[in-house]
Amino acid sequence: MYNNQSNTPTWRVQDLPTTKFEGQGVRGLTDTELLFLVLNPFPKSPEEGMLLARQILADNGGTLRGLRLMSKADWMSYKGVGEGVAIRVMSALELGARSVRERGAAPAVITSSLDSYHEFVKTGIGALHVEEFWVMFLNRANKVITVKKLSEGGTAGTVVDQKILFKMALEAGAHGIILAHNHPSQQPFPSQADLQLTEMAKNAGQLLGIVVLDHIIVANESGTYYSFADDSRM
Repeated sequence: MYNNQSNTPTWRVQDLPTTKFEGQGVRGLTDTELLFLVLNPFPKSPEEGMLLARQILADNGGTLRGLRLMSKADWMSYKGVGEGVAIRVMSALELGARSVRERGAAPAVITSSLDSYHEFVKTGIGALHVEEFWVMFLNRANKVITVKKLSEGGTAGTVVDQKILFKMALEAGAHGIILAHNHPSQQPFPSQADLQLTEMAKNAGQLLGIVVLDHIIVANESGTYYSFADDSRM
């Protein structure tokens, strides 16, 4: 845990991330410098702030994906990071992730379970330690309209409200949907609850004229997944 108590600003002005930002633009900053600017926990001590930013990155594998997995309580466990700062940095990371999803090179048309898997992996669910449930909405040509999170839960499951699911599908003007959730255990096999949920969604979709094309279980980001359609369960 970071516990440096120094409050003496020893940095040269030209070394400050704010100065680099003005001279090189946002793309010229390192991950640590960007995190420092978002956190800004010690305005009068940039040296202390940079040490904190480095420590947080190091504690989470040195990756931005690791930062996205941190909870508000995780952020607030660091000295100088209050609730407001935690919310700000989590929001900034989520904006970045959404930007990537918007411009990502996802297949324009979903033609296989592998296409679906790659689309859902972009949400980051393959690396999560809790379950999240996502839905892909497609038009009549199986072109992706949008991908949205429906719910999140704990390590053993998440609740799916069928009414909300199909309300979202109707609002998106979807002809078909593909369901997905992750297994933090990294085991791709469906549980009895997964089978029941899928069957309920299929039946509800038939009443509304919305086709449930597949249900993908994402085990990790290395290509391990389960497809209900591939297993002839749709």
